Amino acid sequence: MSRVNAKRYGWFLLALFLGITLAACEKDHQSGPITYLLPWPGQDGEYRMQEVELHTIRYADRLEGAAAKIYLKSGIKDGDFQGEVARPRLIKKSKRRYVAADYESAMAIAVYAHYERFMMWDKELGIDSDLSWPRKVGIEMNMRTKTGDREHNNARYVAKWDVTLVAPTSVDGLPMALNGGVLAHEHFHAHFHARAIRYLQENWSAGSDLSGNEIRDTNVYLIRSWNEGLADFWGYLYTRDPRFMVKTFVREYHVRQLDEGQSGLPDATEFKGRIDGKVKGDCVKPTCQIYRVGTRVARILKQVLESGVASQETQGEDMEASLARQLMGSLPLLAQRISQHKGDQVIDPNWVFESLFPAENPMPAWACKPLENNLQKASWARFSSRCGEREESP
Repeated sequence: MSRVNAKRYGWFLLALFLGITLAACEKDHQSGPITYLLPWPGQDGEYRMQEVELHTIRYADRLEGAAAKIYLKSGIKDGDFQGEVARPRLIKKSKRRYVAADYESAMAIAVYAHYERFMMWDKELGIDSDLSWPRKVGIEMNMRTKTGDREHNNARYVAKWDVTLVAPTSVDGLPMALNGGVLAHEHFHAHFHARAIRYLQENWSAGSDLSGNEIRDTNVYLIRSWNEGLADFWGYLYTRDPRFMVKTFVREYHVRQLDEGQSGLPDATEFKGRIDGKVKGDCVKPTCQIYRVGTRVARILKQVLESGVASQETQGEDMEASLARQLMGSLPLLAQRISQHKGDQVIDPNWVFESLFPAENPMPAWACKPLENNLQKASWARFSSRCGEREESP
């Protein structure tokens, strides 16, 4: 039995075990939260069947509300995103309590549940106005590769339509649509576009040079690398799981776990060499190096966060929220600095940390050691003198 068929069979057995009648078309007009039994992460990061409350939808069988509109098996037609809002098949347990009757329904509901939490988190951080709500998310998308084959095992934010697209999962791990860290990663890309990319598109003349200039291309790759690394860190902040990527990409993505592996950040010269393929091993394509260097950015940020938590008496959640706000606030500063770059030199990968801890602000002591351990000497020199006047609070 294939993995997908096994999952669907599992949902069928669950329905038989519960012995409850199907209520797929029933409208639940009563107010209050709606509860679903879903695969959901526990505090240990492992996914188990749990009851999850949704507060922003009106009807149990229509996944549309203040947080998101979820589309199932939608596609791209005539150059535009098209689809209908998902209508999950449900088994009613009791008043406003349901179980998804099949695998696809469970995924669609879980995606909405995560986006409801993204919306709440964005409001707490004061960044919800970056984006339009409800967010549009298409799962089990009919996407095509450049060769015309159906795409699998990928998710992406598409700014053109302001939509997040999730392709079917064919690897042996957790389906991407159930992986809250992957969804948070893509949600960050929307913020990065709103806070940095949109500004660069309007103000960075060197970025619009399409002449094949190698320096320009390398700098664009670096921006993509920052985007991927910061998105990985955002997924970690949401899940508190440094191996959330590995849950889906069990075999392929151990290189992207955040609690192990190299974290030293290359300087501009080394980064260009990596993009030019001057590296050992099988990661010689620019796309591969974008993710490898991005993972190092995420690992450094994780170390900075851990150092901050260890340095103070306040709870870790307070430090996480503080660093998350600081990170989002740094993106416009980073974009402005890039826009002033003439494009005649490769940008220093360290700029992402110089924007996070700008020179006009006191340097927090807890950030110094992780940066010293991971930045090249020339890059670290920009922080070392400031770390002589350290303050303990974020």
